[in-house]
Amino acid sequence: MKLRILIAVAAPFLGSISAVALPTKHRVIAEVPGYTCVMLKLTDAQRMDFAHTPQFKSEPSDEASNIAPLTGQVAIRDGVPPTNGYAAAINFAGKRVWAPTAFLTPYHVESEPNTRCQVVKYSDGTYGFTYLK
Repeated sequence: MKLRILIAVAAPFLGSISAVALPTKHRVIAEVPGYTCVMLKLTDAQRMDFAHTPQFKSEPSDEASNIAPLTGQVAIRDGVPPTNGYAAAINFAGKRVWAPTAFLTPYHVESEPNTRCQVVKYSDGTYGFTYLK
Protein backbone atom coordinates (compact mmCIF):
# COMPACT_ATOMS: atom_id res chain seq x y z
CA MET A 1 0.00 0.00 0.00
CA LYS A 2 2.80 2.44 0.91
CA LEU A 3 4.53 1.63 -2.37
CA ARG A 4 1.38 2.47 -4.37
CA ILE A 5 1.10 5.83 -2.59
CA LEU A 6 4.77 6.56 -3.24
CA ILE A 7 4.39 5.71 -6.93
CA ALA A 8 1.21 7.79 -7.21
CA VAL A 9 2.93 10.80 -5.63
CA ALA A 10 6.18 10.43 -7.60
CA ALA A 11 4.70 9.54 -11.02
CA PRO A 12 4.02 13.13 -12.18
CA PHE A 13 7.63 14.05 -11.45
CA LEU A 14 9.27 11.05 -13.10
CA GLY A 15 8.32 12.22 -16.56
CA SER A 16 9.84 15.64 -15.96
CA ILE A 17 13.27 14.24 -15.14
CA SER A 18 14.05 13.81 -18.83
CA ALA A 19 13.21 17.48 -19.42
CA VAL A 20 15.94 18.66 -17.05
CA ALA A 21 18.89 20.05 -18.98
CA LEU A 22 22.02 18.16 -18.06
CA PRO A 23 25.37 19.89 -18.54
CA THR A 24 27.19 19.03 -21.72
CA LYS A 25 30.72 17.77 -21.62
CA HIS A 26 33.29 20.58 -21.71
CA ARG A 27 35.36 19.60 -24.75
CA VAL A 28 37.83 21.19 -27.13
CA ILE A 29 36.22 22.08 -30.46
CA ALA A 30 39.04 24.00 -32.15
CA GLU A 31 42.56 25.28 -31.93
CA VAL A 32 42.75 29.07 -31.87
CA PRO A 33 45.17 30.20 -34.59
CA GLY A 34 47.17 33.36 -34.11
CA TYR A 35 47.69 32.99 -30.36
CA THR A 36 50.61 31.62 -28.35
CA CYS A 37 50.72 30.37 -24.76
CA VAL A 38 52.97 32.15 -22.34
CA MET A 39 53.09 31.73 -18.60
CA LEU A 40 53.14 33.94 -15.57
CA LYS A 41 56.63 34.69 -14.24
CA LEU A 42 56.64 35.77 -10.59
CA THR A 43 59.07 35.49 -7.72
CA ASP A 44 57.88 33.75 -4.56
CA ALA A 45 57.54 37.16 -2.87
CA GLN A 46 55.39 38.45 -5.76
CA ARG A 47 53.17 35.36 -5.57
CA MET A 48 52.50 36.06 -1.88
CA ASP A 49 51.76 39.77 -2.35
CA PHE A 50 47.99 39.60 -2.87
CA ALA A 51 47.65 43.38 -2.65
CA HIS A 52 49.71 43.87 -5.84
CA THR A 53 48.80 41.03 -8.19
CA PRO A 54 49.56 41.64 -11.88
CA GLN A 55 46.38 42.47 -13.77
CA PHE A 56 44.95 42.16 -17.25
CA LYS A 57 44.27 45.72 -18.43
CA SER A 58 41.58 47.18 -20.68
CA GLU A 59 44.20 49.14 -22.68
CA PRO A 60 48.02 48.96 -23.01
CA SER A 61 48.65 51.47 -20.24
CA ASP A 62 49.46 51.42 -16.53
CA GLU A 63 46.58 53.86 -15.99
CA ALA A 64 44.02 51.66 -17.80
CA SER A 65 41.35 49.91 -15.75
CA ASN A 66 42.05 46.46 -14.34
CA ILE A 67 40.03 43.63 -15.88
CA ALA A 68 41.17 40.64 -13.78
CA PRO A 69 44.30 39.14 -12.23
CA LEU A 70 46.69 37.49 -14.67
CA THR A 71 46.19 33.75 -14.94
CA GLY A 72 48.92 31.08 -14.83
CA GLN A 73 48.89 30.83 -18.62
CA VAL A 74 48.04 33.67 -20.98
CA ALA A 75 47.09 33.56 -24.67
CA ILE A 76 48.94 36.38 -26.41
CA ARG A 77 48.37 37.49 -29.99
CA ASP A 78 51.05 36.41 -32.49
CA GLY A 79 52.70 39.07 -34.61
CA VAL A 80 51.55 42.03 -32.51
CA PRO A 81 54.51 43.74 -30.87
CA PRO A 82 54.04 44.89 -27.27
CA THR A 83 52.68 48.39 -26.77
CA ASN A 84 53.89 50.35 -23.74
CA GLY A 85 55.07 47.08 -22.16
CA TYR A 86 51.73 45.27 -22.69
CA ALA A 87 51.01 42.30 -24.96
CA ALA A 88 47.66 41.92 -26.73
CA ALA A 89 45.90 38.85 -25.31
CA ILE A 90 42.49 37.20 -24.94
CA ASN A 91 40.83 36.13 -21.71
CA PHE A 92 38.76 32.98 -21.14
CA ALA A 93 35.67 34.71 -22.58
CA GLY A 94 37.56 35.54 -25.78
CA LYS A 95 37.65 39.29 -25.04
CA ARG A 96 40.73 41.31 -25.91
CA VAL A 97 42.81 42.30 -22.89
CA TRP A 98 46.35 43.51 -22.36
CA ALA A 99 48.95 41.66 -20.26
CA PRO A 100 52.08 43.29 -18.82
CA THR A 101 55.07 41.66 -20.54
CA ALA A 102 57.26 42.12 -17.44
CA PHE A 103 55.36 39.22 -15.84
CA LEU A 104 55.33 36.84 -18.83
CA THR A 105 57.74 34.19 -20.06
CA PRO A 106 57.53 31.54 -22.80
CA TYR A 107 55.54 28.48 -21.75
CA HIS A 108 57.68 25.60 -20.47
CA VAL A 109 57.55 22.68 -18.06
CA GLU A 110 60.88 21.85 -16.45
CA SER A 111 59.87 18.28 -15.59
CA GLU A 112 58.40 17.64 -19.08
CA PRO A 113 60.42 19.72 -21.56
CA ASN A 114 58.54 18.31 -24.59
CA THR A 115 55.16 19.50 -23.31
CA ARG A 116 53.66 22.39 -25.22
CA CYS A 117 50.64 24.54 -24.53
CA GLN A 118 48.00 25.24 -27.17
CA VAL A 119 45.23 27.86 -27.09
CA VAL A 120 41.82 26.24 -27.72
CA LYS A 121 38.12 27.02 -27.83
CA TYR A 122 35.73 24.83 -25.83
CA SER A 123 32.24 23.61 -26.67
CA ASP A 124 30.68 26.15 -24.30
CA GLY A 125 32.29 29.07 -26.17
CA THR A 126 35.04 29.76 -23.64
CA TYR A 127 38.75 29.71 -24.35
CA GLY A 128 41.52 27.88 -22.55
CA PHE A 129 44.53 25.69 -23.00
CA THR A 130 45.38 22.12 -23.78
CA TYR A 131 48.77 20.55 -23.18
CA LEU A 132 50.44 18.25 -25.68
CA LYS A 133 53.51 16.03 -25.34
